[in-house]
Amino acid sequence: MSTQMTFPVTPDPLYILADGVSSIAIADQLSARQRHLDALLSMTYGEQGTAFRMLSDDVQENFMWACNSLFDEIRQLSQIAQGMAQGVAV
Repeated sequence: MSTQMTFPVTPDPLYILADGVSSIAIADQLSARQRHLDALLSMTYGEQGTAFRMLSDDVQENFMWACNSLFDEIRQLSQIAQGMAQGVAV
């Protein structure tokens, strides 16, 4: 499998999925990234959000950029998982 994954910092592929990667491996990676993003975003609202809003603008911007990168990876992994479930070569 030579599915290329890209992220907002570069239009070039950042990495390529290994040949023969299983749908279980994709699902595990997808689940891990979703949990990572959920944990990060939980720090931006409610009681925890108070501390977040006290950070410098640059730190907040970089934090949200990291969240966006995770979201992009989740989106791409979701598309790959969907394609695999439908039997489409990815």
